[in-house]
Amino acid sequence: MPTSPFVPPDAPVLVLDGEQRASLAVARSLVQAGFGVQVTAGRRWSLAGATRGVVPHTLVANALDAPQTYAREVAALAARIGAAAVIPVTDASAESIVGHAQLLPAGVRLPFASYATYRAASDKVRVHELALESGIGIADTAIIARKGDRVPDDARLYPGYLKPHRSVVGAD
Repeated sequence: MPTSPFVPPDAPVLVLDGEQRASLAVARSLVQAGFGVQVTAGRRWSLAGATRGVVPHTLVANALDAPQTYAREVAALAARIGAAAVIPVTDASAESIVGHAQLLPAGVRLPFASYATYRAASDKVRVHELALESGIGIADTAIIARKGDRVPDDARLYPGYLKPHRSVVGAD
């Protein structure tokens, strides 16, 4: 049995987002280390759920469309299987689970900072400001704050790409 200050050796670890390659890597690593691993996905078959030694589960709720419902479903599953830890892998599931961590059964570990810290760290505009204040070199950047704002006509910005202020902007 593995030893970890984070997870008791006889309790499973619940890995979310089994459709993702990153979840496959997490599940395989945990199985190889000797942990009991259970994986969730939004469909019956998933990459991580098909891994040898993993117990797959299907979730009905979607973390992006119904974050609180998703968190409740994950919490109920964690309670049912006696999970020692829940590991969200995507931004959507992390946003949902970290934002509703109080729904998890007592004693279930979540390897994340507080929700406020998570939100601050995933705010690209704020991280950009902090990088500038800290003297960290960053690419030329234009921030378009509101719909309808003019797109800058600055040759240094092109070719370039657009991205939202957050990787995930959910229904809530």
